[in-house]
Amino acid sequence: MTKQELDERLTKALESYKTDTLAMSDPYGKRPVTDGELYEFARQTFYALHEFKTAILEYLP
Repeated sequence: MTKQELDERLTKALESYKTDTLAMSDPYGKRPVTDGELYEFARQTFYALHEFKTAILEYLP
């Protein structure tokens, strides 16, 4: 894997995280975040970090 390919995979993971998390929230809402929403944010964060880890480990010799 080249640096460019690594960059593309990490960018894809970030974009996916952004899309998934922004879809769950209303930035102008006034209601508190629910436990379910916090759980989903944590789950999406785990997935993004896992994708980063996988891509980096594949990149390293």
